[in-house]
Amino acid sequence: WQKKLFRLRENLWQPMIEKAIRKYGLEDFDVYHFEWGTDFFRDARFAKRLKAGGKKIICAYHGQDMRNRGVIPEMDKISDLNVTSELDLTFRHPNLKYLFLPYDVLAFQPKSKPGSPLTICHATTNRRVKGSDEIIRVCNELEKSHGIRFIFIENQPHEKVIELKKQSDVYIDQITDHAWGYGMNSLEALSLGLVCVTYLNPTYEKFIPDHPFVNADVSNLKEKLLELIEHPDILPVRMAASRAWVENRHDFRNVVKELYQYYESIGVQK
Repeated sequence: WQKKLFRLRENLWQPMIEKAIRKYGLEDFDVYHFEWGTDFFRDARFAKRLKAGGKKIICAYHGQDMRNRGVIPEMDKISDLNVTSELDLTFRHPNLKYLFLPYDVLAFQPKSKPGSPLTICHATTNRRVKGSDEIIRVCNELEKSHGIRFIFIENQPHEKVIELKKQSDVYIDQITDHAWGYGMNSLEALSLGLVCVTYLNPTYEKFIPDHPFVNADVSNLKEKLLELIEHPDILPVRMAASRAWVENRHDFRNVVKELYQYYESIGVQK
């Protein structure tokens, strides 16, 4: 019944979609990125038309799309290139290329030394996924025992989040393995020159052996934070490493260069 429903929906939508395609000249390009690996139509009729015209088809996957529903077979058959910034997805598809998540790192002015008192920050929109309750407990203890300042951010506007991160020296992203590695919160923190604490499982740590993260989980978070608090002389070096690494790996100017290399591998010329 779902196939019938999709077919009915697309037959109803097709006149409007075709009108928009003509209005915006959507058949006039050479390379097409289909986000989440989806076409305007479930049967990929638009992408198939482009493919028949010699266009290059690229599918970009962002996480829950592939984790929840897999690929759409009609799109997967005609795709020239598949890319993702989610490492775990590369183990779910035999032909999926990894791209570091692009970010405008140079938009941020990094700090070069910690403040006084040392300020630790954690932001969350999902406490279970991040391990936030344990992070809060540990940091509250350290406030009392070592005089650090703890900033906890939850469900705040992005502008406010950035301002609070700028006041921080150490940022804790997550200490669980519910969501692999690190995300946008870490990219912001690294760009600001903060020491970033997160959990990297062995697969992720092997993938980025040059990373600047403090690798911590529920069992050793307090121990890892104490190493930073009790040895403040190492913080400027780690802060500089944060900024250098994220600029090299994630700044969009560098990510685009890698994407162009993938383009060349499928026959696209600059």
